Amino acid sequence: MNTKNSRLYTKVYKSWVLLGSILLVLSALTGCKDPSNSGGGGTSSQYTAVAYGNLAGYLASASSTEVNYIEITGNIPAANLIGTFDTVEEVAVHGELGKRLKDSGKKIALKLPANIAAGTSMEYCFGGCTNLVSVENIPSGVVNLMGSFEGCTELTGAPSIPSGVTTMQGCFKKCTSLTTAPAVPESVTTLSFCFNECKELKNAPVVSAAVNKMSQCFNGCSKLPSVTLKCNYVPGEFLLTFDNCPALGADSITVPKGKLSDYTAAAGTMGTTADKFKEAAD
Repeated sequence: MNTKNSRLYTKVYKSWVLLGSILLVLSALTGCKDPSNSGGGGTSSQYTAVAYGNLAGYLASASSTEVNYIEITGNIPAANLIGTFDTVEEVAVHGELGKRLKDSGKKIALKLPANIAAGTSMEYCFGGCTNLVSVENIPSGVVNLMGSFEGCTELTGAPSIPSGVTTMQGCFKKCTSLTTAPAVPESVTTLSFCFNECKELKNAPVVSAAVNKMSQCFNGCSKLPSVTLKCNYVPGEFLLTFDNCPALGADSITVPKGKLSDYTAAAGTMGTTADKFKEAAD
């Protein structure tokens, strides 16, 4: 090999070595993302498993700027899932689980464990947890979600509601960042105040036939454009259901076939006008 070709070969070889080194570095950087800092609700691989007994300690060192994706493992005592309602301040107050989340001051996307006893109540569980951004995996044993997420102002995505839940009274009340409601199971009978003051709500659930209490359910949902009701009107239980809902236009509330006259006659009681209702095709 002559001197000229030898120099050319050496230059090309060094260029390939340099390129290979750059690609290895880029591969290492892109392959080492912290799953807890990933966006969205995503898959379970994004969540860090944390034993319930160690939750407070883990949160103490969790990120103060990014959303912390946490999957709770182990047993959560039923009593720790129940909060209260402050009748003086008229606000929901979280239970022990919610307290640990709220006290951390960290943004949290939560995944619950499956091992919760049947018949469990999560009444006011996360009430006032303004740092909670999402929740996954509400256990199938839960029947009472009264006020569970009331005042969770940063909750952007609603969790799926398991079949068997009967009460969703005030469940998402004052969740001012919620844009899409979850599907309402056929087992639910009570939706009073459920989406009250959800000012960003644009997609309502189909209200199932079993629902017989809806007072103030959508009161204050100022961006809500339409609603479908499969339930019958119940006098005294649908007070101000659609009050302060200016985005609801003519024929925007679909009601069961044969029940249109019941709804139009009660339009004022429901906080709306008769022209907003239309009868379902079947």
